[in-house]
Amino acid sequence: MKQIKETWNLVFNWLGNGKKVMIGIAFLLIGAVWNYFSHPAEGLAQVPFVIMLTGGLCLVNALFSKLTETNINPLLFVLIYVTMMELGIALMGGDTSDFTNLVTIWGACTIFIWALNYALLESAEMDGVVKKIVISFFETLVGAVAMVAIFALPIWLAAMK
Repeated sequence: MKQIKETWNLVFNWLGNGKKVMIGIAFLLIGAVWNYFSHPAEGLAQVPFVIMLTGGLCLVNALFSKLTETNINPLLFVLIYVTMMELGIALMGGDTSDFTNLVTIWGACTIFIWALNYALLESAEMDGVVKKIVISFFETLVGAVAMVAIFALPIWLAAMK
């Protein structure tokens, strides 16, 4: 078990901010090209959205890894957002008309993302509880903005045609 942990840490220590940025840009481009060629009527298909979201979150991860001078695990960072997004969509069940359910489900998902980002910073061995709480809040906020931008931009571009 110790050898697996050491290997895991070696892989993610090798994966620095520059590589995270390159991976993020590659995922954004692959998702955008895939979405363009799949021609979804609503402007965005789910699989290209998840691929583009992965790229955007890799960029957010690289940004916060640079700002905090720690190596935040990009795999877990992306999995937190994608899992909570899919859970939120499943819990909504397509019913976006009830504002209370919308706020309750997405609010709970956002708070859970915040808590998991805090745990991720804890595992990155960052000092200071308050600092981790504030940084994980801004990680959650910037990740949510990236998610909304990646969701809205293709739909807006499709509406412009």
